[in-house]
Amino acid sequence: MKKIFVIFGIVVLFFGASLIPTIPAINTKESMVGKIMPTIWIVDDDGNDYSNPDFNSIQDAVDAATGGDEIRVYAGFYPENLIIDKSLDLIGGFNGTATIDGGGTENTVKLSAASTRIEKFTIQNSGDFEDGNVYDAGIHILSSLNTIVDNDIIDNLGNGIYLSSSSGNEISGNTISNNSYDGIGLFSIVSGGNTFSENTIEGNGHNGIHIFRANGNFIIKNTISGNLDNGLYLWRSRLNTIDENFIGNSGNYGIYFELLCIANSINFNNISGNTNQGIFFKFQCDANSITCNNFMDNNGEGSSFYCCHVGFLSCFLNGWRENYWDDYDPIIPNWLYLIWGRWGFIPWPNFDLYPVPDPYDWPPV
Repeated sequence: MKKIFVIFGIVVLFFGASLIPTIPAINTKESMVGKIMPTIWIVDDDGNDYSNPDFNSIQDAVDAATGGDEIRVYAGFYPENLIIDKSLDLIGGFNGTATIDGGGTENTVKLSAASTRIEKFTIQNSGDFEDGNVYDAGIHILSSLNTIVDNDIIDNLGNGIYLSSSSGNEISGNTISNNSYDGIGLFSIVSGGNTFSENTIEGNGHNGIHIFRANGNFIIKNTISGNLDNGLYLWRSRLNTIDENFIGNSGNYGIYFELLCIANSINFNNISGNTNQGIFFKFQCDANSITCNNFMDNNGEGSSFYCCHVGFLSCFLNGWRENYWDDYDPIIPNWLYLIWGRWGFIPWPNFDLYPVPDPYDWPPV
């Protein structure tokens, strides 16, 4: 019996060995060559920073590229109204500043392809055309899952960045300033899951960030300062998170919620130095959570009825808890801070539960 198993094993080994040559070997080098790898395209406007570039124009490089390619743009001045309609990595900052200038007309950059990255550019001088609620912008985004990082988006005649029907984008580490309309405009009920983080948004002619019928977005760790109207303006927008920002020195309100802004979360912010209230809720802006913020040096101009820091009109069930108020003078320490608003024409109080006696140490004032 043992002999039979040994003979059977030898036969199997022999048969298996005879098959091995018929199985094609995997050649790693050939597989990598056979795969379509992304191409890196080089752009230099005058060839001074990179001799013999592929293109002198960014648009020419975009037109020649295939989705997934990378375009590296060297220092220079690029007078273009750039249209990006394929998924690319567009990277500036090589050997100095690469400036894309829209010439005062149309969008400086129009992005309609998803999963595109725009990094380390100065983007300026868009047009000021308005069509309904749509303005020209430094970057107009009509797609999703894009990354806009470490750019200077400045001196545009419309918005700095405008997103419409656009979700899952990351806008981070940018300076967005001195744009004639909003720093960032986000429009459309399908525009959700966008993250705006660690940007400096200042000196814009209208709002720092304008969110119009857009839900579930994240505004985190930004400096939003010195905008002519409001730091943030939200209209019919729900479930947005506003955390760890400095929101101050606005010409009107720090944050202004209007009409059916429901279940938003406002936590860990410094809200200070605004001409009017730090936060105002108007018309059915209900069930919002306002927790662990610093309210300091807001002036409350234009309203003798509301307190200097916050107010509300015909809103219900907003939850205030553990905020710092620089005018807090408690009858019973660390228990209640009285917030006055109105329900129609009827005076209506809210209370901050357990206000803290000292400002939180976040973020920088």
